Parts: sequence; C-alpha cells; structure tokens
Amino acid sequence: MPITDALHELIHSLEQTEKRYFKIFAKRHTLNGENQYIRLFEVLESVPEYEEGIVKHKLGKSRLADNLSVNKNYLYNLILRSLRSYNAGHSIKIILQELRLDIYTLLEKGLFKQAGKLLKKAKKIALQNQYDIDLLEIIQLERKLVRRYHSNNVNAVIKERQQETADCIQRIQTQAQMQDLYETIFLEYRNQNEARASFSEVVQRAESIARAAPFDAAYKTLNYYHMLRFHHAKLSKDHAQADTHLQELNQIYDQNPFLVEEDPEPYINHLNNYLNNCHHLKRYEEFPPVLEKMQAIQTRSIKIKGLIFNNVFYLQMLYHLVQEAYKAVIAMIPAFEAGLATYSESITKARRLTFFYNIAIAYFLEKDYSNALEWINRIFKEPKLEERQDIQSLARIFQLVIHFELDHTDFVESLILAANRYLIKKDKRASAEFLIIRHLKEALHAHKAERRRIFQQLDADLQEEKGLEEIKIWVQSKINR
Repeated sequence: MPITDALHELIHSLEQTEKRYFKIFAKRHTLNGENQYIRLFEVLESVPEYEEGIVKHKLGKSRLADNLSVNKNYLYNLILRSLRSYNAGHSIKIILQELRLDIYTLLEKGLFKQAGKLLKKAKKIALQNQYDIDLLEIIQLERKLVRRYHSNNVNAVIKERQQETADCIQRIQTQAQMQDLYETIFLEYRNQNEARASFSEVVQRAESIARAAPFDAAYKTLNYYHMLRFHHAKLSKDHAQADTHLQELNQIYDQNPFLVEEDPEPYINHLNNYLNNCHHLKRYEEFPPVLEKMQAIQTRSIKIKGLIFNNVFYLQMLYHLVQEAYKAVIAMIPAFEAGLATYSESITKARRLTFFYNIAIAYFLEKDYSNALEWINRIFKEPKLEERQDIQSLARIFQLVIHFELDHTDFVESLILAANRYLIKKDKRASAEFLIIRHLKEALHAHKAERRRIFQQLDADLQEEKGLEEIKIWVQSKINR
C-alpha cells in the first residue's frame, strides 16, 4: 500500500492555475541563488505515488535531499501561503480575515482612527453577506476600540454593541440548531434509507425553530430548513412537497446572488436537485432555462468547472432522451469527449458509466447498433465497480440485444451463458434481465412467426416491470416489424 505524504497530497490537489501561481510566488524564495523549492515541488509533482527513496534519488546530492524533512515542511507552508495570496480578493471570507488582521495590527499600533475606518468596512461586508460568526468577532473589535478610543457617549455606544452581540449570538445559535436537525435527515437521505416515523418529530422541531427565528434570520438558517424539508420529502417520495422547498431555495439564491459568487458548489448541487425533481414531476420545460443558469456560473476553479460539466451534460442527455431527441444526444458526443478529457478527475466512475450508457441508448434507439455496441463495450472496459450495478446488468442485456440485431448468433449464445452466470451470481434469477435473456435464447433459432410470438410474450411479461423503457421500445419494434 503506498505511503501517504501531506506535501505530496497537497501538490497533487492543486489546479494548473494554482501551480503556475505558486511558481511565480516562490521565485522570491531562493536557496544559493537557485529556486530550490520549485525544484522540490516539481520532483514531488512528477511522482504519482510518494516514495522517499525515489524522491531523494531525483534530487541527487543536494542540501534539499540532506534536509528533506525540513525542506518539505517549509515548502508545505509556502504553498499554503501562496494559496492564500492566490485567493485574496476573490473570497469574501478571506477579505474579512485579512481586514481583521489589519485591524488587529492598527489597534496594537495605537492607530485607532485608521482601525475604526477598517472596522466600518469589515462590518458592512459581514452584514451584507450575513456572515454572523465573522460579524461577532468584528463587533468584539469594535467594543475594544470603543473602550480605548471613544470619549463621547461611550455608554450608549457600548450598550448598542452589546445588543448587536446578543442578536448575533441568537442568530448563530438558531442556525446551529437548524443545522443539527438538517444533518439528522441528510445522513439518512445520503445513505438511501427510508423515511421513519421519528423524522416527523425532527420536522416539527425544525418548523418550530423556523417560526421562532428572528425576522432577520441568516439565509443559512432558512437554507438548512428548506434543505431538511426537501430531503425529508425525497425520503417520503413526495416529489410535490420536495418541489415546494426547492422553489423556496430558488428564492434564497435569487435574493442573495453573492451566495453563488462566494461558493457556487451548493448552488450547482441545488440546481441539479431541482431538475432531477422536475424529471419526477415531468416538468421538462424547466430544463433549458435552469441549465442555462448552471452554464452561466463564472468560476476560476477547475473543480467547479468540472462539476458544472458533470451536471450539465448528464441533465442535457436526460432531457434529450425523454424528449426522444436521440440525435441531439449523439451531437453532444464531441463536446462530451473533450470535457471528459479535461475534467476526468471531477467525474466519478459511476457517472462515467451513466454517460456511456445514455450515449449507447441514443445510438440504439437510432438503430445504429455498431456505435451503440462501441459505447456499451466502454462500460465493460471500466474497472469493476460496486456502484451502478443496475447499469452494469442492463449493459449486458443491451450487449446481447445488439449482437442479436447484428445476427452474431454464435456470439449471442456465449453471451447468454455469461449473462446467466453473472445474474445467478448476483442472485437475480427473478429479475427482468433474467426474463429477457430467457426469451432471447428462445428467439435466437426460432423462425419468424415463432419469433414474433416470443416477443409478444416478452412484451406482456415486461408490462409489470418498472423502467426498461428502451428494451420495451425495442420489443415493440420486433412485434410490429
């Protein structure tokens, strides 16, 4: 098992723009007139898995290799400093942290008037963005400044700050209570558990807190409340109720655009949840405008760009498939391949299987069986996964069906044997897939009239099965020729 190393992990987590910035940042830190830390950075970047012996060999006889542990620690901290510098001015959180550091410095220097100006600026930013934890610390700094600098009306100013502190603490406590309740439901939802009667008590407590929350409750409290209600509705399979709370979340984001600018990931996940719920409600007219919103998100992060690609392409394919616009899915393939190469690290293996499967379906329903087979085979070339066993099982069925259409009789017989073994191993003798295989085996050597009767029986047997729409379409085509 490879040894993990904190510095090696950090370097390999960096995006290309962050790496370029670090090398510029590090040029001011030299050893014997040479950018030794950049050299160490590049050596660790070139090693896929950390092995100290290989690293020392690449460094050769040098002070870097002789004091490797010390130099690695220095480089680790240097990279963190460069990341702080890289993100300066692009994150409200970092702007507030930097302002507080400047305020501390000015207070220590006794420059109270200058500190006061920065405090007003920091307080305004924290209030506008509802960062109550940051605001609480800013108010404490204000109180410190009042005690050391104010001479006029100091009692009234102190009382005002005390009230602001109490209000801020109340909002933070309310948010923390709502977050606790939200996480109770979220963990059950993430683990794909069923709704339980005890969840109603959690929902009632959340409703009570929401009603009692101050009128200026932070958006995070409302966000946690509606996310809790959304996840509870999904656990209960109540898509209409889920939609109610997703719509409320839409309003929160519309009224607070800074949320998307500051941290777009939760917003992207929300839009994904919203469209998936629209899919359940068959409200497909919502897809185009919402996908435009997702594509319009501006970000420097390759991770967030990858998340946008992942969701947009999945949802666009879903939209085209339910609209029976199979050629539109096929037209997406060049852009999909380019995105897959660019954002490969952002796409889970399970989602890759979903993409391959959907493209194969589009080709299959266009009766382009050769290309459908190519994409089905890409599923089998992926490493074996526990996730998306449904897709892996269906891919075997489609592989059989495609070879059946291509008249690869001998190959179909061998695939039937392999598919049977696979389904028996997975204890799926009673599955629809097993049923399809049995009928295909009967149809393989049957004459035309008999084959049509077999497909009619298969069609009747599949009526009670959920899903398998593409197979059902194909079976109908065999009956109707």
